[in-house]
Amino acid sequence: MAEKGTAIAHCPLSNAYFSAEPFHLREALDNGVRVGLGTDIAGGYDIDIMSSMRQAVAVSRMREGARVVTK
Repeated sequence: MAEKGTAIAHCPLSNAYFSAEPFHLREALDNGVRVGLGTDIAGGYDIDIMSSMRQAVAVSRMREGARVVTK
């Protein structure tokens, strides 16, 4: 994706509803993929970007906690 210049809109709550696992944000960034934070009313409660920021932090902390526990 990075090689092609593709960008991703990361909508954390929508991803939680429609995916089996959270988006691997850190891995995408480390691989040079451009990622923006988005909102998605189809999979969320509202279009407030501040809510998406909070959800992104929560998802990130859950992923980090799982990574630390499984090592």
